[in-house]
Amino acid sequence: MSPGIARIFSVFIAVFLFGCGAKVEYDDVEIGYRGPARTKPFLAAQRFLDELGFDMRTSRDLRECIKRSGTVITPLQSFNSRGEADDIARWTRRGGHLVLMLAGGESWRDDWAKLDLAAIWEILKRREEPGQKHLLTLLGVGDVSARSGGGTTDVKIGRRTFDCELLGRMKVDSLPGWGTTRAGDKDEPSLVSFSFGSGRVSILAHAQPFRNRYIGNHDHAGMLSALLSLGVADEVWFLDGVRISFWRMLWEQAWLGISVLGVLLVVWLTRYLRRFGPVAAYKSESAREFSDHLLLTGAFLWRHKKGDALLAPVQNAILAAARRRGWHDLNDECFRFIAERTGMNSDRARAIVSSRAPSDAHGLRLLVQDLKKILDALGG
Repeated sequence: MSPGIARIFSVFIAVFLFGCGAKVEYDDVEIGYRGPARTKPFLAAQRFLDELGFDMRTSRDLRECIKRSGTVITPLQSFNSRGEADDIARWTRRGGHLVLMLAGGESWRDDWAKLDLAAIWEILKRREEPGQKHLLTLLGVGDVSARSGGGTTDVKIGRRTFDCELLGRMKVDSLPGWGTTRAGDKDEPSLVSFSFGSGRVSILAHAQPFRNRYIGNHDHAGMLSALLSLGVADEVWFLDGVRISFWRMLWEQAWLGISVLGVLLVVWLTRYLRRFGPVAAYKSESAREFSDHLLLTGAFLWRHKKGDALLAPVQNAILAAARRRGWHDLNDECFRFIAERTGMNSDRARAIVSSRAPSDAHGLRLLVQDLKKILDALGG
């Protein structure tokens, strides 16, 4: 065994022997739910309400939820069209209770992801879809703009007060109805509830208190049951009509990794992508000859079936040559003169001079040759 290999082997044995006695520490890391709770963010809330005696339903179809009076709990992002906004507003005005969550109610969101208030603010202010803006206008909420912030606050519903953790705030210019309930800051609340026609509308800035991971914290469960008691709560629907493409979800969940991969791909292409040859030098073309312009003009006229325009200059030149010889018109004497000089019949010469352009290129070429022969005979 060589001295170099012996040293490497000795170091490996020493590390192995001393490493066997090292103390190993384990850390418990929460990775989230498994099973139905992973894809149903309000499963715990639904089971809680079911134990309280509510008739619990879930659906992704708005029309199924608004067949009868009751309560619909849904993210604002479920309304992507003005027609859906009109339907839910009409249903609420007739006596329904709409619990609307401006952000955080999507089923694909991860409750174990780090909650960044700046990111929540960015989510809250994404309400450019016509259906969502139209719904807020129908509810008479006015201009709602999101603000980052929030935290633990007292929520008073009826005669009961609940200690809850609310995320996000809303700038509400005006609220319709009477008996308005607010939670959070007076000017920028995190929760509002007000009468709307014969029904009621409750708006949360963020759905965190009702999601699986947080429903057991503070008094969130009690606040949910008290909130539902404000309206007709015999039948409760959880509506998840949020539509999102795979690529948008991938970008929102893994934008950092995709950005890094994109940068690495650009660097790799810059390093290894080769050209098939040297860059060709720029050649400045000289000005076209006059004959080139004539050729292009003739091709353009022929392509657009304007062959008579090609014959007209030659025919006019023949008439001008005849006038120089004393014939003010192409008469019989003129055509007899042309026939003597060209050897063609005078009737054929008359037909050639007054003929129109043929439809084929070969016929046009022969006709132009005959016209040129007649023009030469006249001395043109």
